Amino acid sequence: MRKSVLVGFVALLFATFSIRSFAQEGENIQCIGVIQVIQTPSVEIPGIRKIRTTCFALVTKDQKVYPLIKDSEFVSGVEDYFEFAGETIWKSDPCTIEGTLTTAQTSETTPQEIKVITIKKITLGIPESESWYYCGFESKIQIKDWTRIRTDKSVLTESNWSVHSGTASHDYYPGADDSYKQIDDWFISPPFSLGEGAQIDTLKYLSVGMMPRIIEGDTIGIYALYGSADPRKASKKVLLLDIRGEAYPYQKTEYTVKTNIALPPSQEPCHIAFRYKNQEYNTRWYTLRFDDLWLSGIKKLVHIEAPKQAVKGDIEVYPNPTSDIVTIRDARPLAQVLLTDLKGVRLHQSVCNTEGSATLSVRHLPKGVYLLYVGERMCKLVIN
Repeated sequence: MRKSVLVGFVALLFATFSIRSFAQEGENIQCIGVIQVIQTPSVEIPGIRKIRTTCFALVTKDQKVYPLIKDSEFVSGVEDYFEFAGETIWKSDPCTIEGTLTTAQTSETTPQEIKVITIKKITLGIPESESWYYCGFESKIQIKDWTRIRTDKSVLTESNWSVHSGTASHDYYPGADDSYKQIDDWFISPPFSLGEGAQIDTLKYLSVGMMPRIIEGDTIGIYALYGSADPRKASKKVLLLDIRGEAYPYQKTEYTVKTNIALPPSQEPCHIAFRYKNQEYNTRWYTLRFDDLWLSGIKKLVHIEAPKQAVKGDIEVYPNPTSDIVTIRDARPLAQVLLTDLKGVRLHQSVCNTEGSATLSVRHLPKGVYLLYVGERMCKLVIN
């Protein structure tokens, strides 16, 4: 999700008014959502230092936006993360926030109430009882369970789906010869188990290409693949959203938002898939960007594969096994470090220093096998 995505939500919250007063007593709440960076006007709130033009907020599944406060100050959004109680909280982290919900009111002739959260506790991850999923396409780590598959027969073998400016993006290929001109490219989510009432709550898309319409024979759309992540092997393909005809957002500057797209229940695993089929890939300029995929009524299925490229050789991780401190050496400077359990729950996230080194403590974690990512590499870490 890009910083500008939530401007519309925040405009509803803040408008361009000054803030008159807080409620006298805050309400203790527990709220589940995703951390995002939002843009806001500069306003003054009694008892709180001046708000930055960007700050962190919690965005819930029903798209409520709560700007966050700690130490009597709005949490700055200059970087992609902030620190709280020794924990690094990254943009797009799903989490539960416990805190004080405070109501403020604008001072204009048509007063509007806004709500902010003063943080007391942050717990990363989504509780087991919650049956929803979010992907904002922010980084390679966030989409590590997504798959790219080409099903056409051209000589162009690599998928052209990419993460661009916090979106899932696909472009055309100007100037390519005829051997590249046909492409059928898929970008596919991890598997989900679908119950009754499963749906895509929200999905946004935007066209930044020059084609005024999608030509007959080409396809851009969202599918449900049942039984397999490979469209050629799936037992069933269901077109959920056809972005042809009137749905194609030509010359629109704002994202088109689709909500409440039903997912047919099934006993088989289901994958959400973005499809880009272009029969004149070198001349038909379709450039689509997708963002903010929210699903509900689902359960993410765990599928652990052997690491494609383990952390070894030029990167050192030691000791392993361990029960105390893990040291990382000879990684790329400022490489991202991520530790998860086998279910993909994030347990630690940091970055290497400028020399490509880092340490992390695991003495608080139970014995078992964990996954350690350093940059784009991964290995199994055993805690004994």
